[in-house]
Amino acid sequence: MGGEKQRLSVARAIYKDARVIYVDEPTASLDEDNRALVIELFTSRARKSCTVVVSTHDDEMIAACSAQYSLRQEPDPQEGHHPRAAGELERTSSEVVTGPSQ
Repeated sequence: MGGEKQRLSVARAIYKDARVIYVDEPTASLDEDNRALVIELFTSRARKSCTVVVSTHDDEMIAACSAQYSLRQEPDPQEGHHPRAAGELERTSSEVVTGPSQ
């Protein structure tokens, strides 16, 4: 049901010509052809001045984007080997956030 809600939300955002679209793992559980269609859909929207924020592990989706930020956790010295509750946001070389340059 979660995937259906996500697809409906994306369709609604496109229909309403949203300026910003947030998606979480939009290519998960898709076959190769549909994954390529979804990636093209979001890159096309980004070229039309829409900001698309994607949370993904999909290397092809990442490669299609213009900016990437990764969340990393480091061990908390007081907790020993346990990671801190909050991760640290770091810009990396390949891309995960795409949209118009400003």
